[in-house]
Amino acid sequence: MKLFLVLLAALMAPFSLHAKQLPLHGIVLVIDPGHGGSDPGAHGMFRGQMVFEAPYVNDVAQRLAKVAKAQGAIVYLTRRDPEVLAPLDHPPQKVIAFRRKDVFAFNAKPVRARTAGMKPRLAMAKRALGKHGKHIVVFMSLHFDNVGGESMVGAHFVAPPDHMPRIVSLLKDEFGKAKLLRTREGKPHWPVVKSGDKAHGMRNLYILRKDQNPVRERVLVELGNFGSSADVWRLRNPEIRDRYVRIMLAALARLKHK
Repeated sequence: MKLFLVLLAALMAPFSLHAKQLPLHGIVLVIDPGHGGSDPGAHGMFRGQMVFEAPYVNDVAQRLAKVAKAQGAIVYLTRRDPEVLAPLDHPPQKVIAFRRKDVFAFNAKPVRARTAGMKPRLAMAKRALGKHGKHIVVFMSLHFDNVGGESMVGAHFVAPPDHMPRIVSLLKDEFGKAKLLRTREGKPHWPVVKSGDKAHGMRNLYILRKDQNPVRERVLVELGNFGSSADVWRLRNPEIRDRYVRIMLAALARLKHK
């Protein structure tokens, strides 16, 4: 038996070494696609069709999960559509339908809105932290918003009220390099806002509260604005959704290096 274990360890050693060389080895990523179920989230219009937030953040989450796993991360998704388990490469002219079939990954129950809908998402964050506390655990809640009309474009980030996680600063930096940070009328417009900052119209987000979400590296990501036709076009383009993913992965890879 001892000889078998020694041989098994010898055989597994190259695989272990390879895993440690992957860019996201040591990262535990909890991806929270916002809304879902009966809650479509924000919406915009494209050629007379309603374009809803929920299916698009789910698609980004699927893309992010797939590549993050391939790069060595341990990945949790807080919700899923049991019939859509892979990214959809619809052309931009075809709108991804809002299906209302999402379930929570924590308990397989239908996704609900408001506070009741936050608790299973937070339960997944707590599970990941409890199981992988020695790793770098990151919680990313993915969204698109609808504010400010046509002149407001690009991504911005909501940080917890109690501290500024490194992942927030890294996301800001990477989206800035890609020239996809939030602007209004062509000028930078508060790319990072703290949860509960009433001066900037930000309510206190339950999902980022320290007493509810113990993950230190936590952030809510608004990838774009449904009030802008330019952002509505971007979010419907699978190539741009892949670009969002590459940017977030670059930020996660940098998180390993202090």
